Amino acid sequence: GIRDTPTLLLIDDNGDVMRVINNTLFYNGENFEKDKFLSIMVPWLTDFKKAIEISKSEEKPVFAYFHQEGCVWCERLDKDVLSDQNVLNALSENYVLVKVDINKDRNTAMRYGIRGTPTLLLIEPNGSVITMVDQAWFYNGENFEKEKFLSIMDHITGYIKQS
Repeated sequence: GIRDTPTLLLIDDNGDVMRVINNTLFYNGENFEKDKFLSIMVPWLTDFKKAIEISKSEEKPVFAYFHQEGCVWCERLDKDVLSDQNVLNALSENYVLVKVDINKDRNTAMRYGIRGTPTLLLIEPNGSVITMVDQAWFYNGENFEKEKFLSIMDHITGYIKQS
């Protein structure tokens, strides 16, 4: 049940609730803060085909995060890196973000040869792979490091923009 009002629900194309956003995250007691609101509203699509369509219309590559339920490393990547607002802002500025559950979208997972999770791919609007973002580049043996991830993504993004 929803107790606080207003409460926002982010709903995917299938009608499933992706995220519940409580107004206290962007309300300071007197006013709603636009910048805070926008910073938490980074949308992760769950429909790969829709992500490619948006990628074509916005002329931005796709950042595809292949995951699955029960994947401990996926949960860690979410917690250590992909839930950080600075990371999400940087990614959404340059990419169309999509989370692909390999058990729900087996065709896409097979098309890209996904054998394990988490897997991060950068994909052109035409569907071809630009590169895989290897987690080993930003994993220190215990945690995923968001600062290293941001540095790597800055480098890759700069290379893509020059191409």
